[in-house]
Amino acid sequence: MVQSPVLNLALENASLGRSRLVTVNVVSAMSTSESAPESGSASESVIAPEALSGQPIPEASSPLVRGPQWLEAALAQMQMPTTATAEHDAIAGADNYWLTIDHTQLSRDQVEGLIANGGQGLDALQHLANATLNAHLDRDDQHGYVIELDGYRARQRDNLRAIAQEAVDQVRATGEPYEAMGLNAAERKQIHSLLEEYDDLTTHSEGLGSDRRLVVSPKPVG
Repeated sequence: MVQSPVLNLALENASLGRSRLVTVNVVSAMSTSESAPESGSASESVIAPEALSGQPIPEASSPLVRGPQWLEAALAQMQMPTTATAEHDAIAGADNYWLTIDHTQLSRDQVEGLIANGGQGLDALQHLANATLNAHLDRDDQHGYVIELDGYRARQRDNLRAIAQEAVDQVRATGEPYEAMGLNAAERKQIHSLLEEYDDLTTHSEGLGSDRRLVVSPKPVG
């Protein structure tokens, strides 16, 4: 898969965990290079939705419109033209959306290029989408976006459901807290959401950095 400046820069900044993205004007960059610029050659800013599509995307438009429109433009800049759809994320809540890329319009190599290495490319694209689509919006107007491709996120979510059920079973059987290690912030949030329906359990996260973990405990009585 050819990596465009869109994906290269998203990968770089997702790995660094930056809240802002070091970017260039993607449209002009695509006309001159197939790779990311050298470090220090770009100014610090967030890619605006219209920088990818060439057309303004009204901030007031529905995320059901903004999300797919931005994603299709980003994929086109990555030389992966296809379509995308959006729906409410039933687990994460009303302010969150599931953006699904139509993988049938992509080659197998393109699909595997995004989901290889633990979904590194897909995670980077999702990181970029959330940063871009929420740029300049008030916190109350921001939304969360999950990007799905060829069932990858669904399989991830099934795994998280299994972890959540294991936690429920173990805590109820032993009365002791259950700790889930090795989860990123988005995965911990999803398990928090999955366990909200259990009145006899509480969840929280503790620890710092790579030691950050999800803890499921019996809810105190009284």
